[in-house]
Amino acid sequence: MFAARVNLDWLANSVIFVGSASRMAVGMTAERMSEDKEVSLRRELQDKLGAAFKGRAAFDISLPGRSSRVRTFAALVDGEHGRVLFDLVTPHHVSINGAIVKFQDVAQLEDSPLRTAVLSAEKRTDPADVGLLSQWTTSVIKLEADQSVYKRAA
Repeated sequence: MFAARVNLDWLANSVIFVGSASRMAVGMTAERMSEDKEVSLRRELQDKLGAAFKGRAAFDISLPGRSSRVRTFAALVDGEHGRVLFDLVTPHHVSINGAIVKFQDVAQLEDSPLRTAVLSAEKRTDPADVGLLSQWTTSVIKLEADQSVYKRAA
């Protein structure tokens, strides 16, 4: 909080500046809270993959796609049917669109690994978005699935 003295002719501008600063502060706080939540969800995914694929999972993997742009995924697992990329997807459009672009880019590689999207909140994810994800992944699973589902994805 702060107090400022302004001339009457600057009062409207001052109200706008304070409102803008408040909006930015709320936006930054929401972004930070979202990042903290995503970090804990990633940790949960890593724990699940580590338990399901003891010693065969590598985390925070960077892989060049067909576009030659390097894409980062939550994990790469040496599965029974080859390499499998896992990436966490939240119900937010930025996360969904980012995952689609990453999976699409890697899917076009000659020796593309299998690709699994892990939904952090299946019930809050729009079914149309799941359909779009499915076009570029080999499987879409929910984060809370048990180990057998993770193993089938690999």
